[in-house]
Formats: sequence, C-alpha cells, structure tokens
Amino acid sequence: MRILIVASSFPRRPGDWAGVFILNLGRALVRLGHEVGVLSPHVGGSPGRETMEGVEVYRFRYAWPERLETLAYGQGMINNVRENPLRFFLIVPFVLAQAIRLRRMARGVDIVNAHWLIPQGIAAALAAVPFVLTLHGSDVNIRFRGAFGSLMRSLFRLVVKRAAAVTANSSATKRRIEEIVPGIEASVIPMGVDIKLFLGELFSKAAGGSDKGARVADETRIISVGRLIPLKGQEYLISALSLIRERIPGARLILVGDGPERGRLEKMTREAGVGDFVDFTGEVDRDEIPKLLGGSDVFVLPSVVMPTGETEGLGTVLIEAMAACVPVVGSAVGGIVDIIEDGKNGILVEERSPEAIAEAVLKILSDEDFRTRIVSRGMEDAGERFSWEGIAAKFEELFHELKEVSI
Repeated sequence: MRILIVASSFPRRPGDWAGVFILNLGRALVRLGHEVGVLSPHVGGSPGRETMEGVEVYRFRYAWPERLETLAYGQGMINNVRENPLRFFLIVPFVLAQAIRLRRMARGVDIVNAHWLIPQGIAAALAAVPFVLTLHGSDVNIRFRGAFGSLMRSLFRLVVKRAAAVTANSSATKRRIEEIVPGIEASVIPMGVDIKLFLGELFSKAAGGSDKGARVADETRIISVGRLIPLKGQEYLISALSLIRERIPGARLILVGDGPERGRLEKMTREAGVGDFVDFTGEVDRDEIPKLLGGSDVFVLPSVVMPTGETEGLGTVLIEAMAACVPVVGSAVGGIVDIIEDGKNGILVEERSPEAIAEAVLKILSDEDFRTRIVSRGMEDAGERFSWEGIAAKFEELFHELKEVSI
C-alpha cells in the first residue's frame, strides 16, 4: 500500500525531535511492507526531497525568501503566531501551497493521512482528496470565542465530516471531537514510542555503560522533558523541588527542552533559592533522551489546562520514561489519564499543585516496594499498549478497511 502522511512538523535533520512521532509512524509502516511518503513544510537549509530511515520526505515551499518560512517548527504553529502575530499572514499561503502539492501527489497513493486539523485537514479538504484525519489534541482543545470561535467550529465540522475516517490520540481528544461534531465516531489510536531504543539503553547500563552526566553521591535526579511553555507547567515542578529538598537535600531537577518560558523559569529558580539545583539542558538530540531518562530517578510531567482549553493531548514522553524503567508522575489532565493508572503504573496528581507533586515524588522515593511495582507495570504497559509496531498495525487495519470500500 502506498501511504502519504501530511504533517506540519517533521524532523529537519537526523536527531531532531520536531514531529519525530510522524517519522516513527512512517518507518513502522515501512517495516510492515508499505511505501510511505511524508509531505511536510520546508525550512531554511532543508532539502526539498530526501529519504529518512526508509521514509520518502517531500518538503513544500510556502514563502520566499526561505528565511520567511517561520510558521512551522520551533515552539509549534500556535505559539509561533503568538510570538509574532505577523506570522498569521503566512497561514493562507502555507495551506494553499500544501493543498496544491498534496493534490498533485495524491494521484499516486492509496491512503492520505493528514495529521492535525489546522492546516493539514484544511489542505486535504481543499485538495479534494479522500483522507484519514488524525488529531493530536492541540488542534481541538483551544476554545475560540465570539464570531471567530463560531467560524472555527464551523470549519472544524466541515473538515471532520469531509474525512473518510477520524482518529484521536487519546480518549480526551476523542471526547472533544465528538463534542464539537455530534454523531462523528473517532477511533482512538495513540502515538507510540520506540521501545527498543529505551531497552537498549537499559542493557547498556547493565553492561557497565555510563549515565548521561556524572552522578554525584547521594544525588537524586528528578527529570521533566518538554517544551518550556506554560501548558507544560514546569513552574509547579520548580516550586515542588523546594518542598522535596526539605526531605531529600540531594534532590536536583533536570529540565530538558527549550522555549519562551526559559528566562522566566530560570529567574524563578533563583528567587526560590534552588537555582544551583536545577539544570536547564536546552534542546537536545532525540538520541540523548534515553540516556537522560535512564540516569534519572523520577519523571514528572506537570501539564495544566490553559484558560483557552489547551492541554496535553497525550504525553508520549511519559511512555518513554516508563519504557526506560523510570517511575512517573503526571497531572490528571488531557490524555495523560490514558497513560497513567494512578497507583498502578505511576501517580496522577492535581494540576497546578506543587504540594501534590512533592508528595507523589516523595512517595516514590521513600517506598521501594511501591516504586518497584509501578516501574514493572509501567514498562509492561509501554510495551503492550504503546509500541510502534502495535500502533502502526492499528493504522494499517484502518487503512485496509477504508481501501476496501474505496475511500
């Protein structure tokens, strides 16, 4: 089967983690015997066409000169527009350029899989090609108000009804889709993780491989991975660190990722008196993530629900931590509740509560039996529920069903 995946984010180079789950889905489908292409936006310096790990990558231009191609990547399209409202005027040329290229490429494929409603779903609808729409939460959770909100909801309904099938990355995303478009039945197919990548790091450590960074005696590492944006809630984890250090003086926090909140968060650590115990790594290559996780004692994803309705669509980095045998703590919001079963494979906490985060972390660090139990269950769940082999097989089954009825 010839499959074309359409996305607004995709690795710009080997080791890049921008839209890496799209690459992982593509190569998992390739391993199942399919021909897979990805149509994604061009960015300065990237080739117009290349093969990446068995996946054919096509990048479309939408602005000239290329230094103006700043709508995608970085902190995501929504945050990029917030950072510079002038980027809003790139949306129309972006959608049109993608639709034109998609229209031309779709003639030679069996299935088009458009990821995100805006702009890929719109581009697929404009291109008048049959497509499967895959939604990740960020595109459905924002609640626009007034006349613009009514317009966006109407556009959402139009695109969703135009799709041959709709998939959601979590039950929370599914509920939101069906709330906006009554009568639509969305299938829940989450994104997965490369289990072997994290198991390989575990075997390396067992064989005497070194952790990422030198360990200090009696040091306890708490880690969080994600863009430094308000939605991720890192400020509440920083506040929790002060409480944790009252009981565990050797505790330190590692924040992996970058974003517009970095300056404010760094200032917050200094004001809270924990500046010497928080490491900001900035953006790192995705191949470094297993090492960073493997060298940590607890993983925390303190995401929140924003006033606009935005929240964590799924939280795949939680699954990566579970695969790396790291105990996990996450806020009980969005798709996180699809991953963590409270007290069984991790701990769910109330959002925006440093006290709840600190209590959960201390529970894990002080109760060895509990820690061993949730780590074992977490690793098992990561392999059984979220491996790319299993996820790709679910997409393959859906694609075959649709091909049989000639979408």
